[in-house]
Amino acid sequence: MAVPPSKATLQLPVDRLALAGLVWLGSVWLGAPALTWLDSSELTAAGVVLGVPHAPGHPLYVLLAHLASLIPVGTAAFRVALLSGLFAAAAAWFTADLVDELSWDKGSRTNRTVAGLSVALILCASTAIWQQAVRAEVYTLHLALMLWATRDALRWRRDTSERRHARLATVALIMGLGCANHHLRVNCERGHCASPVINSNGGRR
Repeated sequence: MAVPPSKATLQLPVDRLALAGLVWLGSVWLGAPALTWLDSSELTAAGVVLGVPHAPGHPLYVLLAHLASLIPVGTAAFRVALLSGLFAAAAAWFTADLVDELSWDKGSRTNRTVAGLSVALILCASTAIWQQAVRAEVYTLHLALMLWATRDALRWRRDTSERRHARLATVALIMGLGCANHHLRVNCERGHCASPVINSNGGRR
């Protein structure tokens, strides 16, 4: 009988580490060494001086970008771009986890792992994601938080242990952080995170 990922024995996720490392190294290799187009220049400047970019202000991203700008490597633009790559790597990790959660009872562990890694790599190799992973932008952080919350909401739904309420509190915290990054998070949460909670055992909890 298949064991849900949320209940599996804690092990070092070598496959996830390799996946995230590959995505992040790719973003380091191709990361923008200087200011680039659209909002990247504005977001980089806001991060360096703790300023306020265009609405909605993206306070979470600005705070994290400021920390990244303190790393003594390359230009400020490159440092903040590395942050976007780090969030893309996290999004890849959570994508693989999410595929595993959605298919835990539909195949062997090996098949689920291969499927998760494949989906994650295809996602991160897409133009839509990769353009955001190599320059200063808020969208890879947005994606990582959305996938993280969705994964944990699914794990909460299947969890019958005493720690399930802590899982739900974690989902709420991640959703709150997402709202501090981008206002579109509210619409994403409504469908991706609230649905597993509302539909758990046929009703609200």
